[in-house]
Amino acid sequence: YQDILHLMDHDGAPSARPQTLILPKTQRSSDLLFVDQLLTQIEARRGLDHTTGLEALVEDATGMLNVSDIATACERLETLIFGMGDFAASQRIDTLNIGDQGGYAGDLWHYPRYQLIMAARAHGLEPVDGPYAMFKDATGLALDCSAAKLLGMTGKWAIHPDQIMPITTCFTPSLEAIAQARAQHVAYEAALEQGLGAVSVDGVMVDQASIKLTAPLLAQAALLGL
Repeated sequence: YQDILHLMDHDGAPSARPQTLILPKTQRSSDLLFVDQLLTQIEARRGLDHTTGLEALVEDATGMLNVSDIATACERLETLIFGMGDFAASQRIDTLNIGDQGGYAGDLWHYPRYQLIMAARAHGLEPVDGPYAMFKDATGLALDCSAAKLLGMTGKWAIHPDQIMPITTCFTPSLEAIAQARAQHVAYEAALEQGLGAVSVDGVMVDQASIKLTAPLLAQAALLGL
């Protein structure tokens, strides 16, 4: 409580106040509700004119079982984060390094990642993947980023400065992908004007479902000014 009160100090500069707080070890919606109520009281007491957001770090089996309820806990919640290190410990997964696949033939984190992503997307939140501890393993990091992105993660935590650029590169849409998506949108709009519900673009069928797939990519490109 005292730590949060200090962060929200009314006498400090508004720019120094936290935009978001991360709640570790989130297991239940009540964990977030407690912090939400605490922040509401502090903001009212200090006369603050902005609302601090929350990010829930889900990092054990209990939290993952309750992830759908956690996603609906409060309006402050912005992000769900998968903490695979403590999650692996709670599951007794046989691995010694955070993010390591441990020789597993597939994606060891597929199921919990998928659960967290579904809960986040269903409730308008951003899903973020946890760190990859082997910071000298650039190939392993690239593969892990690709797997997380393919499933729908928005981004990934970095545990070392050398990981920032590879992670940023992976989760930033390529200019080629943006150009392809824009070409599909243009062709589809032209097809609609002709009374058609689908059109071929570079040998790929593009219909309304295709447009929904590429819409988030184009929104991200616009946000990044690409």
